[in-house]
Amino acid sequence: MSETTLFLVTGCLLLAAVLIPVPPRGRTILWVVMLGLIVTLWTGVTLGDIPPLR
Repeated sequence: MSETTLFLVTGCLLLAAVLIPVPPRGRTILWVVMLGLIVTLWTGVTLGDIPPLR
């Protein structure tokens, strides 16, 4: 996965977290899960632990 693709996926996940109609507590949990996934992916790609998917 290239950095550009990862950036676009990050933006889509954050947009989805804003647009999905859920109660405030559910939205908080959704944000924590999505941000955790994004941080994990960015860290893995940056450190080279996750190889590019080409």
